[in-house]
Amino acid sequence: MRRLVAPLALLMSCCVALALPAHADETEEAPAPVHDFLDIVDPTGELGIPEFDAVAAKAQEGDAEAMVLLGVYYAYTETASHDIELAIRWYESAAELGNVDALVNLGRRYLDGDGVDADASKAKDYYTQAASLGSGDGADGLGWIHEHGLGVPVDLEAARTWYQRGAAYGAAWAMFNLGRLYKDGLGVDADAAKAVELFTRAGELGNADAAYEVGMAHLVGFGVKAHDLTAVTWLTRAAEQDHGRAMLELGSAYKAGTGTKKNASAASLWFARAAEQGIAEAQNELGLLYLEGDGVPKSEKRANELFLKAAKQGLALAQYNLAMSYRLGRGVTKNDATAVRILERAVRQENELACVELGLMLLDGDGVKRDRNRARQLLEPAAERGDVVALRTLGDMHLNGWGTASRDGPKALEYYVAAARGGDIPSAAQVGHLLYSGEGGVPRNLTVAVDWFRLAAEGGLPIAQRRLGVLLRDGAGVSRDLVEAYAWFTVAEANGDSRSGEARASLAPRLGRSELARARTRASELQAGKAGTR
Repeated sequence: MRRLVAPLALLMSCCVALALPAHADETEEAPAPVHDFLDIVDPTGELGIPEFDAVAAKAQEGDAEAMVLLGVYYAYTETASHDIELAIRWYESAAELGNVDALVNLGRRYLDGDGVDADASKAKDYYTQAASLGSGDGADGLGWIHEHGLGVPVDLEAARTWYQRGAAYGAAWAMFNLGRLYKDGLGVDADAAKAVELFTRAGELGNADAAYEVGMAHLVGFGVKAHDLTAVTWLTRAAEQDHGRAMLELGSAYKAGTGTKKNASAASLWFARAAEQGIAEAQNELGLLYLEGDGVPKSEKRANELFLKAAKQGLALAQYNLAMSYRLGRGVTKNDATAVRILERAVRQENELACVELGLMLLDGDGVKRDRNRARQLLEPAAERGDVVALRTLGDMHLNGWGTASRDGPKALEYYVAAARGGDIPSAAQVGHLLYSGEGGVPRNLTVAVDWFRLAAEGGLPIAQRRLGVLLRDGAGVSRDLVEAYAWFTVAEANGDSRSGEARASLAPRLGRSELARARTRASELQAGKAGTR
């Protein structure tokens, strides 16, 4: 959202009210107390503004700056003195005296319809008067009008010219908006370095949106060399000015340890502040922290509340997370049908996680009528993008003829291999199984099968550890090695595979005392993750 702030009024970031003599009403309440006036127009106490009555007196004597201060007060006070119409009259009185802050304020109000009926023509007139008096914000306003075709035809060249003039006058918003044109190539050749230069100038003047852009530029290496620490520094500047997106990115930086030490507590605080502004991604991120108890007390209930808020805003990832809570009974009563309904919303946005999960539910008929054809249609795009669960599931479907024209072992093997290469351990075991058994018409290859079983075994899969032990014991596709076989049976048994215990016990009599000792030592090495030391 664009925010135009007049420079003088350090004041335009706050605002106030008192009655003009010509419109005074004897029944009107007494003016707000002095402390309320001072808190609004000078919250830091830096301006040294005199008492309210003195400012009111100066305004009635024709002091334009005092008029603006009163306009600020009446527009923004939260007391009974709030009177936007009176504020506008004070601004108009100051504008008639050529006060640029009043002119810019009125230009913005007529452009946005803030306290007055929107009128782009009037806004343009006020901005033009301000610009002619050397106001950078007035020039910026004219740039905005021409860029967006508000009461005039869209004219990016004119917009650029006005933004340049505003930037030359030192207006931070003009610098920022000119930077946007260079960033997006609007009416000019895109120039990332130029954009970042302008954002930096505006950010140094306190513009939060610009500080955010500088932070993101350093984060991703846009127009500058990527530098995480610099990115965090600029994002912090913006976040401390309540810039929601900066808070979100800063929370992510603390969560991941990007440009700063990992700090889940700090991440939660920034996510919470952004979530309060209604930023869906922050609500979802904060929900994940509550789900894990990371930096905040663990609370599945609170996590789901946050997922729901973000999901209602249409964030697909939050919809997926909320659906999984119903799928798993995580902080709510398990309800697959509800999970399906929520997943459908995320699927409409082509969220890959939701597509895969709904595909699995359709395959098994969980919470929905079984539909293996649609399951395959949902899984295939995810598989093409390398999702290992989708790849493995499609392998299962082709191997068993679920939702496919017929059983197809070679096609299943392709999916399993792709999933295994993506790091999926169960798929590596399936590749080994198909090459060992020749199921589904897959050509047998015991030597290669051993390699795949070994990969899955070293990945910690008990059934693959047992199968590898069998192959080593029998010398199938590999030289017989009873010591290594015993070791793998021992590891598989320790990992919960009872059949491996039987295989280990039956193998023990075939080993001598020294071989058993070596086998037990080897098993210890394997359990310690030293599979490759032999």
